[in-house]
Amino acid sequence: MPCGFDVDVSELTHVTKGCTSADISLICREASISAIKENLNCSGVKMEHLKTAILRVHPSEIQPYQELSDKFQRLVNSKSPSEACVHQLNRPKELSSWIKMMDWI
Repeated sequence: MPCGFDVDVSELTHVTKGCTSADISLICREASISAIKENLNCSGVKMEHLKTAILRVHPSEIQPYQELSDKFQRLVNSKSPSEACVHQLNRPKELSSWIKMMDWI
């Protein structure tokens, strides 16, 4: 559904700071549904629909993903891939699986 002429993308970028792309997609969906409920023959989403949707949608919690990303970066930046596996995995079966996969790559 297209946006109305009153939609200010610059303002939307400020009020959705910290939102993921999935959050923004949900905001757009909610705003579209709101516009259709208001008028079945609506021509687009108005800024008021988007603002209301932003209040309804809570930003995703991305901290666990950031921690996982940091851990992955530490592994990638270690001296060697097999050393990273030895450091992270203590079980020989897991270690051999990782080494086989790395040889395959």
